[in-house]
Amino acid sequence: MTATCIRTERWRPPKPLVGQRALEKVLNRHTAFDCPESRLFVAVISAAIVDCLSLGKGVRREARRFLLGDDLGLWCDWVGLNPDFVRRIAHQAGYLADEQQHWEGGRAKAPAQTQHPTATPNPEGASA
Repeated sequence: MTATCIRTERWRPPKPLVGQRALEKVLNRHTAFDCPESRLFVAVISAAIVDCLSLGKGVRREARRFLLGDDLGLWCDWVGLNPDFVRRIAHQAGYLADEQQHWEGGRAKAPAQTQHPTATPNPEGASA
């Protein structure tokens, strides 16, 4: 039994320059309002930024869709942030990295296929 190797690719996200708390602090400094609700909106926006480096493909795709689409503008309007400023901060912090640059090829061993021994009939016809 030999194990065959199959080619796999993994997404290895870059290490961001700052953490989520630092993102929140920067964004909170630029909001038009200083209240618990605006801090909540900023926390949601910064969580989406951090999710852009998630290992889960679906989470990463939805976070990037949120940040690069029109939805971010709606959330930013509530707290007086400029969506382009938020995107620039996310990009400069290393969270909006180009996905194609961070795929790594590798090899993984495929599970060996087990071979079942063929049953040989009992020559005497008796049950064992």
